[in-house]
Amino acid sequence: FGTCGQPSSMRDVAMALVPGMMAPTASVAARNAAIEMMAAVPPQTYRLAVAAIAAFDGRAHLAGIPVPVLCLAAEHDETSSPAVLQGMAQRIPGADYRCLKGLGHLAPVEDPPRWAAEVADWCGRRIAGQWNSRVAQ
Repeated sequence: FGTCGQPSSMRDVAMALVPGMMAPTASVAARNAAIEMMAAVPPQTYRLAVAAIAAFDGRAHLAGIPVPVLCLAAEHDETSSPAVLQGMAQRIPGADYRCLKGLGHLAPVEDPPRWAAEVADWCGRRIAGQWNSRVAQ
């Protein structure tokens, strides 16, 4: 950090990246919360996380995932776009795809109740579905 015009701190990184990771309609409070969370990440941890994400390619393993999966996209997510998540869901047997309209990559920060309700609804449906199929056997 801090060389050749690069951000000099994690706060600078957060202030540069967070706005583009959220929907245009995200509240100031949500943006500030996301900036504070990202600013608190130690620089070395952030570097290692970015390197790990960049190096990871699990596409060849998607068809072998044996557990229920929810690919939850957000309409304004340019990091993990809805198209990418929908394609992922199509490659995972039995996966479900949902898209949160009006939210971005940081959907759980932008609208925690809505994000949690979507996940809880999916979990409830999956658990109920598995229970019903076991009872029918």
